[in-house]
Amino acid sequence: MGPKWVWVALAVGLAGTAAASETALPDTVYKLDEMVVVGTRVLDTRKELPVSVSVISGEAVRASATVGDAISVRVPGAFVTQRGLLSYGTGPGSAGKLTLRGVGNSMTNSQVLVLVDGRPDFMGIFGHPLMDAYRTDDVARIEVVRGPASALYGTNAMGGAVNIVTRQYRNEGIRSSAGFSLGSHDTREYTAGVNGRQGRGHGGLAVSRRQTDGHRPHSAYETTNLSARLGAQVHPAWSVSAGGYLADFYSEEPGTVFAPTPGHFADIVRSGMDVTLAHRHSRGSGMAKLHGTFGKHKLGDGFRSTDRILGLVFFEAFQPREGAKLSAGFDVKRYGGKSRNETQGADFGSHWVTEAAPHAHIQQVVARRVILSGGLRREHHSLFGGVWIPQGGIVVQPDDRVSLRAAVARGFHSPTIRDLYLPFPAANPDLQPERLWSVEGGGEVRLGDRLRLDLAVYRQTGEGSIQPAFGPGGPRLINGGKFTSYGAEFSSRVRLAAGLYGDLTYAYFSAPETASGTPGHSLAIVLTYTHGPFQTLVTGTQVRDLYGLSGMPAVAGRLENYGVVDVRAACRLRPWMQAYVQADNLFDNAYQTQPGYPMPGATVRAGLTLTLDRTVR
Repeated sequence: MGPKWVWVALAVGLAGTAAASETALPDTVYKLDEMVVVGTRVLDTRKELPVSVSVISGEAVRASATVGDAISVRVPGAFVTQRGLLSYGTGPGSAGKLTLRGVGNSMTNSQVLVLVDGRPDFMGIFGHPLMDAYRTDDVARIEVVRGPASALYGTNAMGGAVNIVTRQYRNEGIRSSAGFSLGSHDTREYTAGVNGRQGRGHGGLAVSRRQTDGHRPHSAYETTNLSARLGAQVHPAWSVSAGGYLADFYSEEPGTVFAPTPGHFADIVRSGMDVTLAHRHSRGSGMAKLHGTFGKHKLGDGFRSTDRILGLVFFEAFQPREGAKLSAGFDVKRYGGKSRNETQGADFGSHWVTEAAPHAHIQQVVARRVILSGGLRREHHSLFGGVWIPQGGIVVQPDDRVSLRAAVARGFHSPTIRDLYLPFPAANPDLQPERLWSVEGGGEVRLGDRLRLDLAVYRQTGEGSIQPAFGPGGPRLINGGKFTSYGAEFSSRVRLAAGLYGDLTYAYFSAPETASGTPGHSLAIVLTYTHGPFQTLVTGTQVRDLYGLSGMPAVAGRLENYGVVDVRAACRLRPWMQAYVQADNLFDNAYQTQPGYPMPGATVRAGLTLTLDRTVR
């Protein structure tokens, strides 16, 4: 589909909102200067950070089919592979492979770190996140660092970090909600939740159920998710909270259209929890977070595994003098698990590693318009010893509307337990960590609530990329040689008229060698029009020069360029009732992001949400 069809679809979607009245829908907020924590681990504005950070609002996430879909559309330079409706899957045919600036397309897809409320969330054995475990209905926002974040977060943040921040009810009282939706291929979703705050205490509980028959034979999927959080302000400066989630999902693995695999499946339970003690006062803030992530996996080929991560995050931030911010902390985590294959009668053993690291970050304002920053982490791995991970940057603000930035950072990624010990395709306990250096520059222009433009260019060089090698003795994982990539990213948000906003993201990526899972060109345009109780959201995406791996040994092949248009219309029927209808892939285009896994054609879903706010007396 050519680009002109994207523009035609956007115009058609906007034309459908011509008649309406005058009260805006709640949650339709467009902040052009978001506060984030993912860039420095303390609350800061985006314009003060030398690294590139994207923020996805909770409303945008909830309007998306999945968390991965929201990241692909809203974050320039990010891409998440897909294989069907709702499910990403697990095993050889799994999708949900998250890349940032081309980093993350390794065999284990473990080079981009996902956090939930600041808690590292990945599989202890394979090292990667599972996109099926994350819900859209309980997200307040998603913060994304585009580029190495290892100085803050360690090994898995070589390509960047994604922090999923869950919702908290900040108003005094109780909010209850329930909703359901029905869609093509017998797709169904049911949600319910309650959040409340009274005096010093707050809490929330949410549950959801999603299922679909899938658009291909043997591609059914179902999941049940539960999340909860409790907290209290025990002192004007101190708070304590505890939270967690449980995700129980089952997905069938259809295989490629060339080699179907009926009977294959993944039956998985993932959970995570944290207990946090935090404080905030006029001169600084800090926290101690005890966290854990657990998994149990059963695959149709006989593979069975259990894994866990247990860790502690501690840091303190304060202002030693005017214009200066200093933070220092310590992270430690132990992760691993045990696995076997019942069909083959193979026991892969139990394996564990420990990582511990002190880190520090300093920021200093010079001459009121220049912000210098630097960070340093000393990562110690129980197998590989220690490594220094530095990061530095500068922000220049000629006036309140313009920010110019530049940064240099080191990325670092340890081999996963799968790489070291499991024969998929062949383990190598002598593997060494992957390393990367990134240099980037960019700038941002803001004109009140009317316009924001952001541009970034970068160059990345690395070495030691873990990859399979095929020889007379069979396949074996090795550390490869040096690699280089570069690219550019652009994003904008503009208020076109009263109630009409436009968002555009574009990313260009280039590498001397073909990189799978990262498009050479990706463009997304989102138009949002709100008028009275009505809202229309039209999304057009274009993807070009995307490669995918297939065969054994795996060879990268170029996939067909494609374009997709989605349209969503919502209406506030009552103050407590909202209905919506959404059409995805409106023009029924054929496309795929993984070889042999065609994506669904045109699909439709519709739903209703009920919300009740009640003041506590």
